[in-house]
Amino acid sequence: MNKKISILTSLSISSVLFITGALALSNNSNLIFNAGGVYGDTSDYTVTLDNSNAYTSGTNKDITTSSGSWTINFEYSNASASSTGHVVLSDGGTISNTSLVKSINYLCATYTGSGSLKVKTSFDGTSFGSYWDVTSGYAYALPSNPYYVSFFASGTVDIKSVVLPKYKCPECGSEITFEGGCQTCKNCGWS
Repeated sequence: MNKKISILTSLSISSVLFITGALALSNNSNLIFNAGGVYGDTSDYTVTLDNSNAYTSGTNKDITTSSGSWTINFEYSNASASSTGHVVLSDGGTISNTSLVKSINYLCATYTGSGSLKVKTSFDGTSFGSYWDVTSGYAYALPSNPYYVSFFASGTVDIKSVVLPKYKCPECGSEITFEGGCQTCKNCGWS
């Protein structure tokens, strides 16, 4: 009986922390995703597309990770410059990374406009799953930890920011994976 209570308490605390983080994301128009106190340091792997690295023209743009140690190439179609965010996608417009992002745990996109935004993910950049709807400001957990994402606009969408964080274990700093719906560190066993 005590073991069940302990597990439920742990789940409840984790749920509250995740919900608190998601609410903070949804209420922050200048989105900066940093869950350092909850999930550990994200700075090595986090990729953020926002007005600091806004799209200007062309079909490709290199974006540097938060730590400055990686550069990820993104490909754009039906895109134009945004005056307040990262990019405006016209109907049928896309953003896709063409070089891999190290195992994405979550994604969060904030956008405005008359259209909607969808995303699909892949491990190899060629075989993608189906598109699914993205709600602006909502953080989505990606239990499969893909390396590639592709966003698709229906109608006109002004994308303010897209954050693709990769979390590290708060105990040992190793990569976290998802198993059975839980975040787990294979190195030290943290969950």
